[in-house]
Formats: sequence, structure tokens, C-alpha cells
Amino acid sequence: ACLIPPGMLGHDPGRRAQSFTNEEARKVLDSSGLELPLRLKASAHPLIQDRYGSLLTDLLSTWSEIGVDISSETSDINDYLKSWKDNEGLDLTIGRWNADYNDPDNFTFTLFHSDAGGLRRYFSSDESDRILEAARSAAEPKTRERAYRRFENLLDETRALVPLFHDVDYRLAGPRVTQLKLRGSAPYVNYQEIGRRDLSKTDREVRSTARGTIQVPIAGAVHSLDPNTSDTVEQGEAVPSIYECLLHAKGGTRMVPWLAAEFKAEKGGRVYRFRLRDDVRFHDGRRLTVRDVRSSFERILQNQECKDRWFMAPIRGAKEVLDGKAKDLSGFRIHSATEFSMELEEPVGFFPALVAWQVTAIIPEGSDPQHDKQWIGTGPFRVVNFEPGKR
Repeated sequence: ACLIPPGMLGHDPGRRAQSFTNEEARKVLDSSGLELPLRLKASAHPLIQDRYGSLLTDLLSTWSEIGVDISSETSDINDYLKSWKDNEGLDLTIGRWNADYNDPDNFTFTLFHSDAGGLRRYFSSDESDRILEAARSAAEPKTRERAYRRFENLLDETRALVPLFHDVDYRLAGPRVTQLKLRGSAPYVNYQEIGRRDLSKTDREVRSTARGTIQVPIAGAVHSLDPNTSDTVEQGEAVPSIYECLLHAKGGTRMVPWLAAEFKAEKGGRVYRFRLRDDVRFHDGRRLTVRDVRSSFERILQNQECKDRWFMAPIRGAKEVLDGKAKDLSGFRIHSATEFSMELEEPVGFFPALVAWQVTAIIPEGSDPQHDKQWIGTGPFRVVNFEPGKR
């Protein structure tokens, strides 16, 4: 959804890609008055056609279904590189950009400034030049960050660019590696501090003999592991082993931070501000982010099978989502990758108890345990197999 990748100055963790169904996209094209099908000429990077060929094929097939036919005019890397300097007769470029991930200028100024930007012939303007020049010359990081975000908003408004994906480097470590920490910028790993631990024969023996199966019989049956529909005592015992909430009930009415590192009430209880822990990962290895929290709360409101979704009605904008008039929860404000706030229509004294309730457990953005049959949480146990009503 962003030109500037995560972990870089100017990245907006709250940005969402605008997406249409094929029918909605076709209506937009029909209303434009353009004669369909549109026939556009593209310069496509050979690597995109090769390594990401299936992605490109599906992309062009989808465009063709709504009335936009794309033909690739570049046969090799030389043709593609020439098209950066001379795009006469070309309508768009489909390519990749390998930049210095320490400097957001490499994703903005270097590409789109009208004097030296590599893609300036596809997009540049006086307004964007002013924004980019202000961003690179500002002394304060927050000022630079705001400028880069203004530039991304401009790209989004003009529909000049569609980010498809960011390449991700993976670092894998085994049980012998100690003190390993991953960072958001190069070199990404604290190489000077990591060490190696020798697993003695005794350690291996303990590991091999410590394995086993714990069987916990319960009186009733668990037919679903979806936290949104967790409304039985049996689910209340099983679901929290897999999924966790922002807060945790610590006996009585005391709510303590859990996935959240801290929280506080502001504006007389009309706003609750949270900061997430930075050491939490889902079972599939993904790091917990604010976007996962936002999508989890929006899923509760949109899920027709969640009997208790009306408990979330005090959040500003929740009623519109409950009524099907909106998809985004307007009262959910993202401040950074780990900080957010929820605004309420009026103070609710037991709101912390709501976000400690198993129904509000956090699942990864885009996940749907009810339909995709993947139960991915942050809890102490990972689901290997689930037989509804049995085990």
C-alpha cells in the first residue's frame, strides 16, 4: 500500500490500498466516457516477466477482464532501460526498484523529481518537486516524515503509481544462536552481540524426553476456534490458549497490559491510547502491528455471526460499520507502527474490560479463522490440527 517501505522515515503504517471489485472498477471505466477496451502499451522489466511471471499474468488478466488490454513493448533489458529515458509511445512501466533502504530519497526524489528523477517522464510536477525538495532539506525528522507522506498522498490522489510488493529479507536462527535481535534498518541483525551456545548431550536428551501430549478433557464440545464467536465456557478455555488480547484481567476488576505494553485513558475517558509491545510475533512469524489490531476490531463489527459485536458500539464510527454503511472504523487512530488510540462516543468505564475479553483477541490482518481454517494467534499454543467437536 506504500511506496516507502516499512521501517523507513515517511512510511505510513495506517495507509490502506484502495481496492475495487471487478464490477466496481468496470463502472468507473464506463463512467469515464472512454471507448473500451482501452489498449495500452507497457514497458515491462524482464525480471518481472520471468521471476514474477505468474503475478504479472494474473495482473494483466484481471485488467483485461475489466476492459484494459496491455501489450508489452520491451523484449529485453536493453529495451526496458531505454524506456526510462524515452517513453515516447508508452503508457506505463511495470518494473522494480532496488534502492538504499536507509534513505527515503531513493524511493521518492531519485525517482520522481523533474530534474533527475528516473521516472520523471511518467510523473513529475512543480508541486511534487516543492514537497520533495522540502523533505530532503528539512533538519527535523518529523518535518521530513510529514513531507514524504504528503508526497505519497499526492501519488495516491493522482493514481500515478501502484505499489505491488516490497522484497523482504529473512533472517533465520536456530536454537544454538543466542542474544539475537532483529532491527528495522541495515544491517538488520546485531552481529557484534550474538553468540553460539553448544547443546550438550544432556540438553539433547532432555529435549527428546520432554516431548509428549497433554490431554485435557472437557464436558462440552468446541465447534469453532474463531475468537469472534467464542461464547461458551469450553471456548473460553480453548481460545485464549491460541489468541491473546490487548489487556488481561488480573483478578477482580484490574486490567493489566498484555499485547499492549501500556495504555491510558485521555480526555475524561473518551479516548484510550495504547502502545503495543515490540517483541510479539504471530505463530507464522509475522510481527504484531497496529494494523492487525485495527483489522481485528473491524472484523468483530463486520462479522454477522459475532453475537456480541454490539458491545463495540461505543467506539466512534462503530455503528456505521455495524449497519454496513462503512468498512473502516473511523474512531481508530494510528499514530505509529506501535501506537494507536480508540475514540469513544462517550466515556465507558468498563472499556478496558472489553479489550481484555476473548472476543476481542487479535488476529493477523487479512486472516479469517472462520473460513480459511488457519488459526494464527500470538498465544502460547499453536494449532496443528483441529477436529470440530472432537479435539
